[in-house]
Amino acid sequence: MPAIVEPNRARSNASAGTDSGAGHWLDIYLLCHNRPESAREAIASILAQQVGGFRLIVSDNSTDARVATMVTQNFPDVVMRLRGGMPPFEHFNTCIAEAKASYFCLFHDDDLMDAGFVGVM
Repeated sequence: MPAIVEPNRARSNASAGTDSGAGHWLDIYLLCHNRPESAREAIASILAQQVGGFRLIVSDNSTDARVATMVTQNFPDVVMRLRGGMPPFEHFNTCIAEAKASYFCLFHDDDLMDAGFVGVM
C-alpha cells in the first residue's frame, strides 16, 4: 500500500490539503518520476491556475526521495502519494481509480500547465 502524505492547507487556488475530494469538480494528478526540478516547475504552474475548485495530488513513483523532499520543502500543503516504483501503466490506473471528483486530469512532471487550462476545462 502506498504511503499518503497529507500536509496542512493549500495556499493557492487548489484545495491541496484535503484528500476527501468533497467540493472539488476536478482532480489533477501530477505523475512524477525522479525529476524534482521538472516537478517543481509543474507544481508551480498548476498552483498558478486562474480558477479554483480543483484538487492537486502529486503521485510520486520515483525510485529515490528527491521529488518527495522537494515537495515537502517547497509545497508543504500539497497532497502527495508515494508509490515507490510501480510500472507506468499501473501508476496511471492507480491514479484513475483514486480520482474522486467528477473530472480528472493526469499531468506529467515534465510539462507546464497554462494558467488558463483549468478555466477552459
